[in-house]
Amino acid sequence: MTVSEERLTELNASLRSIRSVSIPGDENRKWSALIYILVHHPKCKGLNEVVNFATKQIDKSKIEIRLRKERWNFEERILLGLALHLYDLQLDFDFSQLMALELVKRQIAFNAIEIRLGLCNFEDVLLGDLAS
Repeated sequence: MTVSEERLTELNASLRSIRSVSIPGDENRKWSALIYILVHHPKCKGLNEVVNFATKQIDKSKIEIRLRKERWNFEERILLGLALHLYDLQLDFDFSQLMALELVKRQIAFNAIEIRLGLCNFEDVLLGDLAS
């Protein structure tokens, strides 16, 4: 399935609508969306030292240090920015940048957004990825 600008606009509006509302299961969905991107992002796989799964906290300062130390290309930065935004919707993110991603990475981004919104299940999406 290809993703369109219209679908992106719909998903962005849905995310904005839940920004300040507490939804049952939201904690699980925000972690699932973050983990989904980390699993699919080669440079993010080593970011487990900045994500404390026991306390459910992200050390944003360590991520910023990591970004400065390593060479991250445009697409890698977009995916990491999206992952952080899906975890904390109060962080700013420019959704129009997603359309600049290559198709495979754009699909990863859209899958993560749908996971965050509860439109699809993390395990089902991950199994679908493994099957393809």
